Amino acid sequence: RRRLRSAPLSWTIMPSELRIRHATVGEWRVRGGAVAAAVVGPGTAIDPLSGRPTADQTVVTLFGHRLEVLARLPAHGLDAFQLTHALDERGYHVVTPDQAVPRPSEYGLAGLPEIFSRVPGGRLVVDDDGIGWADGAGDVILRMPRDRIGGMELLTVDGHAWLRMYDDEGDEFLAAPLSMLRISRTDLRDAARRVQLPITDAEYDAYVNAAFYGSMTRLETAEPVKDKPKKTLPEVRLDVPTRTRALAYAVTATLCELVAVLGSLWLRVDLGGFWPTLAWAAPAGLVLGLAGAWLYDRNRPQLRVSASGISSVTRLGRTEWSVTRQALGGVGIDEADAPRLVVWSPAGRVLRRVSFPPDLTELRRACERHGLPWGPPDAGHGAAPPPEL
Repeated sequence: RRRLRSAPLSWTIMPSELRIRHATVGEWRVRGGAVAAAVVGPGTAIDPLSGRPTADQTVVTLFGHRLEVLARLPAHGLDAFQLTHALDERGYHVVTPDQAVPRPSEYGLAGLPEIFSRVPGGRLVVDDDGIGWADGAGDVILRMPRDRIGGMELLTVDGHAWLRMYDDEGDEFLAAPLSMLRISRTDLRDAARRVQLPITDAEYDAYVNAAFYGSMTRLETAEPVKDKPKKTLPEVRLDVPTRTRALAYAVTATLCELVAVLGSLWLRVDLGGFWPTLAWAAPAGLVLGLAGAWLYDRNRPQLRVSASGISSVTRLGRTEWSVTRQALGGVGIDEADAPRLVVWSPAGRVLRRVSFPPDLTELRRACERHGLPWGPPDAGHGAAPPPEL
């Protein structure tokens, strides 16, 4: 039962085809052109023990272009976040049940929903008297006096510009997307600041400050500088701790000695008895165990951390894999299945899993010294820029 439940599940995601192989249930192949959307979340999957549909936390349901269900693919044991990003990066439209949905425009409104429906072509206007709702002819139907406006805030929700308004007591009374209010972010911000209404747009101010700082930095670097060139930090190579290496030597030698003892018991009749056979088998097993451990240790992979990225190299100089600084999103510990050192992309996808654990304290210091990000990237809470930027 344990083997059936823990049978390996492999996903092969290509733009032209999805190929899923389960060691006990079977294999699925779905053509990529037939998939209109993929829903990643709780659903029903085939139980490998009973063969009947059962509830599962992570199931990928594929829908066709006519909204028919193409397949229900198991994803037990896979990280839903990584699977969603892998499907999205290869051109599949992915839908997750926990997607953030912008609040409807009638949230917190007092009297404005009726104005939305009764005034065709209405829009938000800003003047010296405050903020009002005007019809298509420009006549103001409803007005909020400026003495009652405690503050206005412009923000971005899922890529859409929103307006939040507070009264003079600090209570929120309006939160709606600017597309519903029929006014652009730039026009609302400039008009409010022109008539001196309290309005904040933290994202635009941060963008302006970053652009100004970048232009000043380019001007400073364009000037001739006679300072001495900065010395690049030397690369750092991190290996398995000495205690772990000594334990590997001891385990290998012990296993070889155990094989020598069992072989002496098995061949004692043909080789003249147990003790004479063990007298030469035990030293030979010890020598073979230490020699094998030394041969493996002399070409053990190491982590090389430098300003250009992170890579895995052997003691003989062969590079097994390398991740450049531009393609690196973070280095840290993944607690999904078992604590393991992993390398993430900026989108949060796992690029490499490191099987040999180095000294984590030294690795973190090396990453901080060379400017490599430590820890998983915060891909789920990225703030989108303002629409007009």
